[in-house]
Amino acid sequence: MLTRKAHVKETYNAKVPILEDFINVLDKDGNELERISILDVTENSDYAPLLPRLKRSGDILHSNTIELIEDEPSGAPPAFKKGRVLIPVRQLDLVCVVELETKSVVWAETDFWMRQHQPTILEDGMMLVLDNRGFKHKSSMIEFDPATREVL
Repeated sequence: MLTRKAHVKETYNAKVPILEDFINVLDKDGNELERISILDVTENSDYAPLLPRLKRSGDILHSNTIELIEDEPSGAPPAFKKGRVLIPVRQLDLVCVVELETKSVVWAETDFWMRQHQPTILEDGMMLVLDNRGFKHKSSMIEFDPATREVL
């Protein structure tokens, strides 16, 4: 599940709190087993150069949904393995797959949507994404092939 914590993080703002988003891994009884910072996994990824775009206070990430990949979809890139999670980082226009064990971004895309919500992987490996501010600044659904980077 996703959680958020307000706190001062000096690397972003030494005086004003940010809202930092986390992936929380729970056991079957709902007890927290692990908390993974989405900011940290992004900082330690090939997508770290996007971070200067972030605001310096408040809701800097706005990760709004999380989807556990329970079955490896046919036709999807190898990064879409069972047990990984798909999350949007709205403030970076980023959709990414996070490997929980290594705490790393293993796939990401930023070029096809803005202020996106609710990415989901379909059985055939295609992805649906709510593009909240894209084409002509109107919301629309995008069907996207993560393997070929083609919008259908």
